[in-house]
Amino acid sequence: MNDLSQTQQFTTETCGEATQMVDSPQATQMAVSVTCPVCKTDNPPGDQYCVDCGFLLSSTPVETEVVAAEAPGKLLDKASGREFDLKIGENTVGRQDADVLPADTTVSRQHAVLTIADGKATLQDVGSSNGTFVGSRKVEPGESVEVSDGAEIKFGSCVMTLRLGGVEGVEGVEGVEGVEAVETTEAESTAAPEPEAPKVVAKLVGFDETSGEYAVALGDNTVGRRPDNAIAIAGDAYVSGSHAIIVADENGFRITDLGSSNGTFVNDNKLDPNEPAEIHPGDEVIMGKSKFRLELQEDVIPSPYEGEG
Repeated sequence: MNDLSQTQQFTTETCGEATQMVDSPQATQMAVSVTCPVCKTDNPPGDQYCVDCGFLLSSTPVETEVVAAEAPGKLLDKASGREFDLKIGENTVGRQDADVLPADTTVSRQHAVLTIADGKATLQDVGSSNGTFVGSRKVEPGESVEVSDGAEIKFGSCVMTLRLGGVEGVEGVEGVEGVEAVETTEAESTAAPEPEAPKVVAKLVGFDETSGEYAVALGDNTVGRRPDNAIAIAGDAYVSGSHAIIVADENGFRITDLGSSNGTFVNDNKLDPNEPAEIHPGDEVIMGKSKFRLELQEDVIPSPYEGEG
């Protein structure tokens, strides 16, 4: 007893009250951190709630099944491969405080609004600098345009594809027959032929060997220095990454400059950005320092030019 008493007295006098508290069972218990059973965060001694998730540390977690809500739609950025989930209601598009934030300087801070309601999507330009397009059609500021699944939307020169709803699957049927039906459908879908490439109706023929020659197909033909363009002019540093778009359809040919750095010229006339202009066989088109002539394919003539020599 005397030895124990002397030891306790020595500890108190030498190290003070703090040492005496650390040596006590209560202090040792308080010094142990508590791990949250939900998020596994280590919490300071004495805290009642987890500092990370807010769980009451003295209670027992209850396992619950969490079902993630499927996004009603997505915007797929062709250039970067990024996907932007859309929600029911208004989805703002722009470079500042927006639901969809493209990394493209041609997109305005507040560019457009894409609204999803009743299984449909409508698009409105909110006064952007470089325009909003659905395919080759310009959406005027304040105008609301219905957009279908798979449509190509351009915000400035940023090209995105709209996907509405989830991935369509085969409806399940109870029993063995249902399983067989699913397996057959998957096999058939795997063996489905690849979609045909768009028909080539014209070509851009360079005035010199460095300009090259490029096919122009029915539909939209994006033009630029990036390799993901339909017409990729990689050898001209004066051509922008997304420079222009050429549309070929039953109405002929139209070209639109997408806000390029060095402009697009048709027969020496500079085009206004985001304003489609008609081009005809034989017209001269200049992008960057590359000069081309539009020529029809000999065996394919779009309807506006039927009968021409």
